Amino acid sequence: MTAVKRNHHWPRWPQVANRNRLLERLAAVVDSGLWTLRVNPAASLAREVEREICRLSGRRHCVLVNSGTTAVELAAAAVGAGPGREVIVPALGWHATAEAVRRTGAVVRFADIDRQTSCIAPEAVAAAITERTVAIIAVHLHCAIADMEALAELAGRAGVALIEDAAQAHGASSQRGPVGSLGTIGCFSFNQEKLLPAGEGGAVVTDDPTLHSRVYAMRTDGYRECLDGRLVPDGQTPGHNAALSEFQAAVLLDQLEVFRSRQQLRDVHAYELEQRLTQFDEVRVLSSSPDTVVRSYYEFGIILPFVKSLRGMEEFANLIEAGTGIRLRPTDR
Repeated sequence: MTAVKRNHHWPRWPQVANRNRLLERLAAVVDSGLWTLRVNPAASLAREVEREICRLSGRRHCVLVNSGTTAVELAAAAVGAGPGREVIVPALGWHATAEAVRRTGAVVRFADIDRQTSCIAPEAVAAAITERTVAIIAVHLHCAIADMEALAELAGRAGVALIEDAAQAHGASSQRGPVGSLGTIGCFSFNQEKLLPAGEGGAVVTDDPTLHSRVYAMRTDGYRECLDGRLVPDGQTPGHNAALSEFQAAVLLDQLEVFRSRQQLRDVHAYELEQRLTQFDEVRVLSSSPDTVVRSYYEFGIILPFVKSLRGMEEFANLIEAGTGIRLRPTDR
């Protein structure tokens, strides 16, 4: 079950950080005639955003794409997903993760979740690996970071890639580093609901130059970028147009400028919510992996083990709303 706002006094989302600066950037994009990074990647706002996402994720390379779903699709294809191959995904989660794998032609294999975190369970992954497996996708879900240490060990032993779907986890980190840097390749989403919103958009991050080149070509009509900014055919990697527009990049720059301060505010509110929930003895907040350092709060998840029916859930939701001001709904993720 996840907590959602109901009171009309709650702030709207998304919010512009600096309206005047954003309008100036958008006007500059309009006047430049460079509305997509494919015109001149080296001079684009998207390149600035990619540098910022690299800093946020602790990665060397970033490729901006048109959605988080596309990010997962290209990441999976880059590590070998395709017909005759299998990719393991969590049995609980938004369907876009599995759909992204299906779009590569690979078979989706579901693995159960850890009931305390709602993230994919390493023991279930171990049981799902076959000789056709090419990748494991760990989704950081409901403010929790998946157990990346255990998953990385499994992936290493099996010789498969470990993909992070961090669509809900911008800014979260473990003792091993920020999310996006904990596997072979990482993916982010920037749609309207997310912590870094741009209406739509996504990113793929990695330290591997070969994977970066593949994703870049798959995103950019099968072209690679020369040092002078020209795009030339890659000759090896087919692709299509999945680029982020310069208008979305301008919005992302606005959001990145206030991301850390907003993250700190969410931390304060999440702590207050958790303290209020302690008045209900049987309510448990979903935990995170043991080495979590910073949680990123998006869809705050709780466990109600004693609620056995939809009617009982509705009655308890009314009690929570009266005590905290928060309306609950059963999770669909």
